[in-house]
Amino acid sequence: EVVAEGYDGYEAARIVEHYHPDGVIMDINMPNVNGVDATKQLVELYPESKVIILSIHDDENYLTHALKTGARGYLLKEMDADTLI
Repeated sequence: EVVAEGYDGYEAARIVEHYHPDGVIMDINMPNVNGVDATKQLVELYPESKVIILSIHDDENYLTHALKTGARGYLLKEMDADTLI
């Protein structure tokens, strides 16, 4: 169940603080606070919410950096919805 959508990393933090979701699908490229920085913050503040990074970047450097911040996974935007689920 989708409980909310956010525009940037600031909104993501507010949404997680309010809803305490089990999982967060985080876009890597967002304005103001990018997805990697937002993930790092969320993992520190709300470790019960598992974050998966969603990205257009099929690059091992992006993957490695995202996982080092605490993301539980890294998926490409090009995948269809059934595969994502």
